[in-house]
Amino acid sequence: MDEQNTTKSDSGTSIELERLVTRDLLAADHKGMKVSAEGLLGRITRGKRPDKLDRYLLGEMLNHLELVGKRYYAGDVTGVDEFLQLYCLAETRPINNKPASKN
Repeated sequence: MDEQNTTKSDSGTSIELERLVTRDLLAADHKGMKVSAEGLLGRITRGKRPDKLDRYLLGEMLNHLELVGKRYYAGDVTGVDEFLQLYCLAETRPINNKPASKN
C-alpha cells in the first residue's frame, strides 16, 4: 500500500484497512427471516422441553454452524457475518456494512 491509500482516521486506524475489512469480512445485509439465538437457546437452557419448531430450528442452527465452519476453513469468512446476522448476534456489526462489489 502506498501512503496515499493509508490516510489515518481519528482512531488511528487506516481508512484503507477499514475499507478492506468491510469489503472482505462482511456479507451483504441479511434480508428475510431471522432467528433469535438468545431466545431459542434460552428456552432450552431454562429447561423448556423443545417443541417441534425448536427442534427444527436447533437442527438448522447446527447445519448452519457446520456450513460456517466449512466456509471459514475454505477462506470464506463472510459466512461468519451471515450467521451472526441470521441469528440476531450482529449488534456490534459496523454501521458501514455494505460490501464492495467484487468487479
